[in-house]
Amino acid sequence: ALDLVKYALKRSGRDMKTDIIEFKSVIDGILDKQYDGSAALWKNQAREEVMLFSVPYMYNQIILVGRKGADVSADEITDLTGKKIGVVADYAYGDLMNMTVAGQEEESNGATFVSGNNDQENLEKLLKGELDYILVDALLVEYAKKHQPEEVNKQLDFGHHILFTRSLHFAVRKDVPRAQEIIDGFNREIKAMASDGSYSRILELTWVRADMD
Repeated sequence: ALDLVKYALKRSGRDMKTDIIEFKSVIDGILDKQYDGSAALWKNQAREEVMLFSVPYMYNQIILVGRKGADVSADEITDLTGKKIGVVADYAYGDLMNMTVAGQEEESNGATFVSGNNDQENLEKLLKGELDYILVDALLVEYAKKHQPEEVNKQLDFGHHILFTRSLHFAVRKDVPRAQEIIDGFNREIKAMASDGSYSRILELTWVRADMD
């Protein structure tokens, strides 16, 4: 996602400097004006009050991941009653849950959701048996299968049903100078990248096809 956004901004005549930090610090840093925005955000009402969002440049399709041998056939979250499921704190999961503090637990739809700082932390808890499942973006799973196939396939099983989908956006604080101009330039170039093939090349997943309609 960072590479896609950086390249689109470069094509529009903008440079981008990034810091990789815990996700909660991203949101807090934007609100405190330490950061101008984020390369990868899901929308919610609170964020839209302070930030301008680009067109969706990717869709995160969230699937179930379990330890090898686990039943990952659930069609919906309601099929996971009584299970402990790892999620990431401060992600905008919408109506499913509102997890804002790492380590927090929340019951929803019969399951218990446990928030972690990031996917890596949740994966480690899953492998230790502290969680029954984790929710992960399908693109991230495909990337892991491509680059670490032996380790991934040995330790994990993956659901084939998409539990929910969230659109991913580049976002800039509304009070950043020329914020709308920055967003407009990004929107123009990300669409051109889907057409000329640079989008799929950067993503490193050759089966991705862009629907330009």
